[in-house]
Amino acid sequence: GHLYGHGGDFLRCIRASDGVTVWEERTYPGSVAFVDGHLIALSITAGLLRVVEATPQGYRERARLPLLEPGARAETPPSVVGRRIFVRNDEEVVAVDVEG
Repeated sequence: GHLYGHGGDFLRCIRASDGVTVWEERTYPGSVAFVDGHLIALSITAGLLRVVEATPQGYRERARLPLLEPGARAETPPSVVGRRIFVRNDEEVVAVDVEG
């Protein structure tokens, strides 16, 4: 019953039934993937990856990792294959192993 995504500088949780914002957190513009109840959010220019629990109860960041060199544009959403998260920008590709 909730939608999650970036709007401007904010990662938001919106109630689908009426469009009311349940929570928002300033994370700067980026892209988001949903995997196993978590949002995998990558900032477009900061190279910062965040793993956030997808819950309407509030913003619950589980991990924050600087993975890419700041400045290059990372417009492609993160990809997840098995236990690895892949992110890329215009200059680099990085894979991170995730423990379950």
